[in-house]
Amino acid sequence: MIALGVVQSWRGHEMSASRKADLKKEIVRELRKTGMGLPAEVIGRAIGLETFKTQRLLEEMQAAGLVVVYTNTERLSLWQLTGQHQAQV
Repeated sequence: MIALGVVQSWRGHEMSASRKADLKKEIVRELRKTGMGLPAEVIGRAIGLETFKTQRLLEEMQAAGLVVVYTNTERLSLWQLTGQHQAQV
């Protein structure tokens, strides 16, 4: 019973596939607007999503080859669309 409750609770926090797709489209729009890398926190605020969930979506997008992440000289992780020229920071 306890294990079943834990599994149901875990699944209850998952987003639907259509919601994920919509949020990923919004992420792409935000990254296109700037033309350079953005931290996950900034992207999350722009699309109205918690930083942790935004980070998870970005990691899924990275695995699919849509975005890349790099660290600037200030040790800040910035996300950028694949194929965009990385700004020299």
